Amino acid sequence: MMSAVNAIAFPVPPRTWSASVLRRRPDLVILHTASGETTAAVHIRNKRRLGTRPVTLLYSHANAEDLGLSLPFLDILSRYCGCDVLAYEYLGYSISSGDPCEAGCVECIDAALAYLIDECLVPPQRVVAFGRSIGSGPTVDLAARRADLGGMILQSPIASAGLVVFPPTLCKALSGYDLFRNYDKISRVKCRTLIIHGRDDKMVPFEHAMMLFPLVADKHPPLWIDGAGHHDMPDDLCLNAVANFVNFVEERAHRVLREAERRRHRGLSLSSSRGRYSSSASSSWSSASSSTRSSLYGGGGMSAFGLLYAFGGGGGDERDRVAAPASAAAHDGANAGRRPASERHAARGDTDDGDRDRDRDRPAAPQEEVSWFFGLFGSSGESSAAAPPRPAPAQGPSAVPAARSSSLRM
Repeated sequence: MMSAVNAIAFPVPPRTWSASVLRRRPDLVILHTASGETTAAVHIRNKRRLGTRPVTLLYSHANAEDLGLSLPFLDILSRYCGCDVLAYEYLGYSISSGDPCEAGCVECIDAALAYLIDECLVPPQRVVAFGRSIGSGPTVDLAARRADLGGMILQSPIASAGLVVFPPTLCKALSGYDLFRNYDKISRVKCRTLIIHGRDDKMVPFEHAMMLFPLVADKHPPLWIDGAGHHDMPDDLCLNAVANFVNFVEERAHRVLREAERRRHRGLSLSSSRGRYSSSASSSWSSASSSTRSSLYGGGGMSAFGLLYAFGGGGGDERDRVAAPASAAAHDGANAGRRPASERHAARGDTDDGDRDRDRDRPAAPQEEVSWFFGLFGSSGESSAAAPPRPAPAQGPSAVPAARSSSLRM
């Protein structure tokens, strides 16, 4: 059944003439599809735009013509619109391998787009998919899957292949055999879309365009041509509409790519600034650490306060580090030989809270330990002028405040 449908949908022209014409083209390109078939394409470069990145029209021809028969129109299209044109062949046409079918057409247009993006380095935003008649089928299919395309042009498009032949009720019943159901896919197309159609088209009635146009998301002003049919579309009107659309897409693509480049540079600048900040902060921290070590160790030997700082781990509050050994020793001495708090409570009848408050408010014992520690290093003559001043000999609790004042001058 499908072979009969394909035979009706793809009336392949004689292949000999087109094959000889294509092989003489210097811009002939052989593409490979996902299923391993080969297809022909011509990549027409606009000579006035060499060295630049013009928009490229990805052209899909009608079913009753092949690539060789389309060449005169394609050359005019490139010159008139000031753009490049890549036109590909369907499987089973001219010098392409395989048999014509819907899946084969989709594979061919995918291979053509991959060639533009991967080998020619054309940004997809500068690619406009252009389909004529049944060529609107693979064109809509591609644009529905690629939201990054620059635009889409449909000339005399079909709503579906079945709707060209059968009434809508029968076509719906035979939807499994219907080819190129554009009415199902075109609502998923995100790029700008131009539709051109003749109001007197008898082969693909104007109602097909009227069915598709309301479903377009990003509409370009359409071109409805009075008195035009399927094969007698006025070239001047069509080419002018295509040229204006190409200019629109080129300006939009330029803005999009320029904004993307600006965003990329902004990201690089931000990363560079962060790197400089991190490097500066690291240098400042290293410099501060060096000066701290210099003041602590005093050039030739370690001062008493420096040794305390080193023993304390080099971090936290230095005042707490100086006072901690003395406080601990004083607490141990004051509590030596005392009974547990629970026994004292039982004997006096005090509450736990009151006893804890008295223990907390009790002054610490004299802190001679700090005094003799400073005395060990007080006579050392190896400390530099940058070291903290040596404390005076211990005279009771006043030795601890002296050490604290040294730490505050750090």
